[in-house]
Amino acid sequence: MRAPTLLLRAAPLALGLAALAAMCDHNPVTPRYRLSVEPDTLAFTARQGGLPPIARYLTVSGTGLFEWTAEADVPWLALSPAGGGVPQGVVVAPDNQGLLLGTHRGVVSFAAPSASNSPVRAVVRLDIVAQAPLAGRWLAAGNAAVLSLDLR
Repeated sequence: MRAPTLLLRAAPLALGLAALAAMCDHNPVTPRYRLSVEPDTLAFTARQGGLPPIARYLTVSGTGLFEWTAEADVPWLALSPAGGGVPQGVVVAPDNQGLLLGTHRGVVSFAAPSASNSPVRAVVRLDIVAQAPLAGRWLAAGNAAVLSLDLR
């Protein structure tokens, strides 16, 4: 009995696809995305022993959809969130409590296993300046009050 012509023509194609699938199993193709963090530097100023500086944002983006994680190399930097998908904003909040006068530097590293340029780093600078003396006076009369402050 003779095999149908369609089956005879499909058999080599099926063998070729099986060989291609086996080759892909040995050499998997991993998509390579690019991770981007902007800006790449942040600068803060705070008074020694004073309130912490206002938090700022870094924007994490990329060429594709993937997950990332972030960590700071110094204990005085807090990140929120410390991981997620792209695009996303990350709050960077420095804590100046206990830091000495001068310039302090830290690095926030963003890692994504599927990004070809991982890790990406953002540099953070925190300048701690001397506490300014505060002098002031106030005057109250009736329902009004006047407050005058001098920073020296």
